[in-house]
Amino acid sequence: MEEVVSKAKAYSFDDIIMHKHSLLAPTQMIRMQNIRNTGGYKADLLIEDWYMWLLLSKEADIYNMCHVFALYRKHDTNTSKDISKMNHCKLDVLSYFSDSKLYDKAVKNIKWHNTYKEFAFLNDKKLLMLIKLFTLSPVKTTKISLKNAIKNLVLKNSFI
Repeated sequence: MEEVVSKAKAYSFDDIIMHKHSLLAPTQMIRMQNIRNTGGYKADLLIEDWYMWLLLSKEADIYNMCHVFALYRKHDTNTSKDISKMNHCKLDVLSYFSDSKLYDKAVKNIKWHNTYKEFAFLNDKKLLMLIKLFTLSPVKTTKISLKNAIKNLVLKNSFI
């Protein structure tokens, strides 16, 4: 099992809607009264944790603690392995926050991340996905492509 520990940090609604956070799904500790105050979880959402973080962060920042409280078992049938389903569900969650000033930017960000995951994990249509990534965000795609190319060169040369 791999342990993932992030630095202790506070995240605002803006951080969370733009996916600039390191909050792990199985590690939530939330006061029941705060959940009740938001109206509770939406049973029909697959990514209900992100939805709750967004609701809760409208009232106050969400804090990430730097301790391991849970382990997450990865296997071939994890919901998170179904890239297409996860991508669709992220957009579903965002639809509940269409009144946010960051909504359009967040949708564009999620579409880019969704395409990037498809590019990274799906073997067919790589060129088509890369073109779509550049269309969605040329600067971000160039930066990540260069970063990955340099990383691959360093790894390749370290074994020579």
